[in-house]
Amino acid sequence: MYNSHVARFSSVRMALMRPNRGHRAIAIQDVSTAFLQSAPYPKGVVKFLKMRDPITKEVEYFQQSGPIYGEASAPVRWEKTIAPWLVEELGFRRSEADPAVFHHVERDIVLILYVDDCLMDADKAQIEWLSDKLSTRFECKDIERLTEDSSLDYLGVDVTFTPKYIAMSMPKYVQTYLKFMETVTSEREHDYIQRKKARSPFEGQVTDSALLTDKRKIAFAKAVGMIGWMSETCRPDLKYTHSRLGAYLQFPTEQAWKKLVHATCYTARKPHLGIRTPRWWVKQDPIYDPLPTNI
Repeated sequence: MYNSHVARFSSVRMALMRPNRGHRAIAIQDVSTAFLQSAPYPKGVVKFLKMRDPITKEVEYFQQSGPIYGEASAPVRWEKTIAPWLVEELGFRRSEADPAVFHHVERDIVLILYVDDCLMDADKAQIEWLSDKLSTRFECKDIERLTEDSSLDYLGVDVTFTPKYIAMSMPKYVQTYLKFMETVTSEREHDYIQRKKARSPFEGQVTDSALLTDKRKIAFAKAVGMIGWMSETCRPDLKYTHSRLGAYLQFPTEQAWKKLVHATCYTARKPHLGIRTPRWWVKQDPIYDPLPTNI
């Protein structure tokens, strides 16, 4: 079995944008070369790595003590290392709805795993406790804390704090998408993207049946995939566009490509869009900022 769990981004959004977050802290800590820190193979499991000496050209065999990067079973071996440790040693409960989410009831810590990325949501003292436990058990990178002066980059999403709000956006990823589109569009299309002030990401219908060339089919698939990641994380305004363009992934047409270019115009015009929620929903708090009454 090679399947392993990674957190759904809906779980990430629910954790980050919990109602009345207040002073609850957020931090990220990465486990260094996590796969190499997986538990050794159990007794009876024997694997060998075949390599050729670059100088003598002789074939050599090395017995593995545990998983290595590039091995199909490495991700699940890592999951079977860290998940039982969190539950059995630290007292976390594992979510049945999303197995990559863990909750420590007594300490009220939410821990979300995305392979080796550990997203922690708790009071500051509890985050320090968990970080200390992680760093003692595994070799980890330095912890990164979300503050009003320092944002976090989590899976390409910028998470920011203000005194009143927590927000998620992805301007850096949008720029990566725009640079990619610049390499696969014609000079005329690129000029169109620069000049066109698209007010919505998708307009009209796709009606033609003229298929794209093989080169543009590959570019179309990658671009739609990037739009999908934006819509899945913190750009719900691109959900409909991703759904419509995704219907043409197998047989992309010339007009579907034009709709993609139009969506790129919209994205270029609004790269900083995202979502946010108030940190304070309690009226007694002096920093409370009520939601608008006209929505």
